Amino acid sequence: MSQAARSFYSCLFFFICAGMVYGQFTARIPAIKLHSGINDAELGLVLLVFGTGSIAGFLGAPLLLTRVPSRFMLMASSLALLLELTGIALAPGFFSLCSVAALFGLATALFDVCMNVQAMLLERVAHRSRMAAMHACYSIGGFLGSMSGSAFAYAGIGIFANFLSISLLLTPLVFLSGRGLLPDVSARETKKTRQKVPFFILFCGLMALGAFIAEGSSAEWGGLLLKEAKGADAGTAALAFGALSAPMAFARLTEDRLRERFGDFRLLLAGGLLAFAGLGLVLLSPLPWLCLGGFALMGLGLSPIMPIVISRAGAHGALPPASASALVSLLGYGGLLVVPPSLGWLAQHFGLETAMLVPLAVCAALVCGSFRFR
Repeated sequence: MSQAARSFYSCLFFFICAGMVYGQFTARIPAIKLHSGINDAELGLVLLVFGTGSIAGFLGAPLLLTRVPSRFMLMASSLALLLELTGIALAPGFFSLCSVAALFGLATALFDVCMNVQAMLLERVAHRSRMAAMHACYSIGGFLGSMSGSAFAYAGIGIFANFLSISLLLTPLVFLSGRGLLPDVSARETKKTRQKVPFFILFCGLMALGAFIAEGSSAEWGGLLLKEAKGADAGTAALAFGALSAPMAFARLTEDRLRERFGDFRLLLAGGLLAFAGLGLVLLSPLPWLCLGGFALMGLGLSPIMPIVISRAGAHGALPPASASALVSLLGYGGLLVVPPSLGWLAQHFGLETAMLVPLAVCAALVCGSFRFR
């Protein structure tokens, strides 16, 4: 097997691994809440601490990558992520859960940065685009994590046995796949210049922010919404993130061909409308399985937004593509890490269904924003 092929499968595993861990975490949020004895507002604070740890990781990753090769940092953050996943099940209360969540968020951010660096290196070696396929694998991993989490919930297995078994399964694969990761490429010395950020690139970042808000809110609160507001059992509630991520993975696998056939504006407009209709169905329907269909529509609608806005921002020309893409990603992750956790306060005071009107309004804003891409 060639180096490029080994690197491809190694990188593929780490994207699937990241999705599986996040899928496991979101699928068992109702069980985590019950185990630690916290309410909706406290759960929102736990997710906010997770976001704070992630922000620290995103800010610190570039500095760490100047000293530690990305392949070694990716393996280390993978092991830390699996360790902290198990640690979540051992946290007995609110404060201990916050402590573990901060470390979990830190490891998640470092993992995310390093796996994307490896995907970029893979594209250099393979001389072809691989990023969309890798992000599709992340969605596939999220689906697998959600489905396996649902299976554990259906079987009545606690979160400790659930998370420990997944960690023990993935840990040997981390070492095995890490052998195929690529060495970093030394950066060229460039002269720093001040460049004005065009409004269009900022607008792309706002579109990414909206997509992440809608996705993160549904991923982190969807299971709880099904369980507490729709009367779903634990196993069905655990399928919420899987229902969201499965069509997202399918769409991203076909994204390039869809863009060539329909264009960015039509794809974004249709995606925004599907996401709005899907979440609207979730909020209006009293049937849990119909709600899962709504989450599937939402995942299908949200799937093209992030790849398109990064591509358009990078091709704008006013900024280097890497800088434009990084800015869009930073704004997008800001929405993911801050807004969904804040829904806990709204849920505690006004109810979870009312709180989910926030991502519904964001989906409507995405529909309006798509007209900027005509």
